[in-house]
This record gives sequence, structure tokens and C-alpha cells, in this order.
Amino acid sequence: SHVVGIIHTNYAAYLKAHPAGIFVAPFFTVMMALATRYHCDQIVKLSDTTQMFAKEKETIMNVHGIRQVFLDEGFKRKKAMETSLMDGSAMGRETSTDEMIYFIGKLLWAKGLNVMIDLQHAFKNAIGNYFPIDIIGSGEEEDEIRRAFHGRMRSYSETDMSKMDLVKNTMDRLLNEMPRSRFEFRKDSIPAQFLGRKDHATLCSKYKICVNPSVTEVLCTTTAEAIASGKFVIIPIHPSNTFFEQFPNALMYKTKTEFVSHLQYAIANDPKPLTDELSYTLTWEAATERCMDAAIITRREARRRERVGQTEIDRKAAELSKGSIFDGIRSYATPALGEKEEMEEEANEDGDETLN
Repeated sequence: SHVVGIIHTNYAAYLKAHPAGIFVAPFFTVMMALATRYHCDQIVKLSDTTQMFAKEKETIMNVHGIRQVFLDEGFKRKKAMETSLMDGSAMGRETSTDEMIYFIGKLLWAKGLNVMIDLQHAFKNAIGNYFPIDIIGSGEEEDEIRRAFHGRMRSYSETDMSKMDLVKNTMDRLLNEMPRSRFEFRKDSIPAQFLGRKDHATLCSKYKICVNPSVTEVLCTTTAEAIASGKFVIIPIHPSNTFFEQFPNALMYKTKTEFVSHLQYAIANDPKPLTDELSYTLTWEAATERCMDAAIITRREARRRERVGQTEIDRKAAELSKGSIFDGIRSYATPALGEKEEMEEEANEDGDETLN
């Protein structure tokens, strides 16, 4: 038999956020490395953001594709651009940034939404105003994230409240809800609309720019989906985004100044149509081909591993991973990871297929 392990979730990162996880996560990381080493002949990591499991068995390769609906939208936009060029007409670049920029994902601070606020401030300092953005998704920290973008007063306002009722309501909440971030006390609201959970596929024909500042992903499928749809994506330079460097519409930044420059460019210009070759790179067919290439071990390599004693290391790893200490760690980690899996299932129902 030949077992290939595909690593697409950074479980240790989730454990660290769990009570006492800071103590258990290092042991769990070792346990995962031992178990993975023993059970897998070859290990494929979607990006270089996860831990080391067994260096001599590892290869880094994106072996995930995306749904055809996103590629169809990209093809449609490409045809529309070609037609406009033949007719000598412009694509009709928007003069307003309304309904142009969006973020989609689980509404957790870990998804980079605190960085999004810092980027908003950088944009305002350079240009004079915040950029409007639609924030799509839901999550346990949604209320405090909403308050951080809007400020506490606006977050609690209701059209049917009198001014006196609004002040009273705000005071009650201030007393009963402790602020979770300094951003909640902002005087000027960031123009962000929180639209709730949506399937990314239903947004194919909308928007022009996807902003995703997260650096906690292993590989973000929604970024790939936005690129396939013929949109700009503005993402940080990070190992989780290395795969996207080949796409001309992936505008990658290292500093806030670079982010502002990329966003100004994206607002003023149209995305470049993807070539057929680049579009194919995002398909499941191409992903399967990459997976087959990454999974292969030659007979020569197998003999080399046996000769240098790596198979014996695997057997010892199996013995250690079945010990009583690791059973205890397993019993602690399973509930925490179960909560994480439930979060992923909820996200997938909405088309948020981030692999994190």
C-alpha cells in the first residue's frame, strides 16, 4: 500500500486558542508529527505554513481545485473585455467604490480583520477617506468586529429609537458589555456593510476587488475563487499565498503603503483576463495532476529511505504515538478539534471553503 497524507489544516494554531492550549499544543504537535510519519509514505502540504512532520517525506503543492462556476464567470468577463476592445468601447470602470470591494470568510479576528482596520486607517491617511467594503460571513466574534468597524454608537443605533432611548440603550450596553478592542471607541465609522453568510458562488458577477489580509490560512480557496472569477485580489506576501504569485491579478503587498498603492491601482483599472493556461491551473483536473506528481515515490527513493534507517524511525514513531501519554493528549485535543470541524462545516455550507 502507498499512503499519501494531505495537510491542509493547522490544528496546532486552533489548539493554542483553546483553554490551556498553550501547554498542550507543543505535545500535540509532536504527536501529529509522529502519527503522520508512521502512517504516511508521502506528505503533501498545501503551503509552507504548517509544522514539519517528516522532512524527507514532505513536498509542498496546492492539490485543491475550485468549482467550475467561478471559472465560468472568469471566462464571461474575459469575453466581455474582448468584445469591448473590438468595439473600441471601455469596460466602464466604476467611478464609485460602492459595491466594488469585499471580504469573505469566517468573522474571527484570526482572519485578519484587525489588520483590515489598520489598512483602512492607512488608506484614509493617504487618500483622505476610508474605502467602502462589504464584509460577508458570520462568526462568534461578529458583534465585536462590527463594533470595531462602526464604533459602539452606530452599532447600537436603530431607526425607530428616539435620541433619548438611543443614549440609554448605548449606556446600558457600555455597562453590560466590556469593550473587546480600542477600535470600538472610534468617532468616525468605517463604511463597512456586514451582509451575513453567503455562498461565494452567488457573488461571482458582483464586485471587482477581493481584499484578504489573513495570514493564518494554509491556503485560502476563496482567494483562488476570486482570481478565477476575473477579479483583483489584494493579499499579503506570505507563504500561504505563494501559489497565487503566478496570477497577474494577485496584487501582493508587504507594507501598508504598498497596500494603498495596489488598491488605488485596482480601483482605477480593470483586471487582466486569465490565460487559458492559468485558468486550467485552478481546475480540479490540474489539481489532481499535481497531486499525482506530488504523491509519487520512486523505488530508488524507497530503497534509500530503507538504507539510511528512515523506515526504522517510522516504526519507532508508531510505538511512541500509541503510548499512554499521547492517549491523554488525544482525549484533550479531540473536543477542541471537534469544535473547529463544526466551524469548517458551517463555513462550507456558505461556500466559504477556506483551508486554514
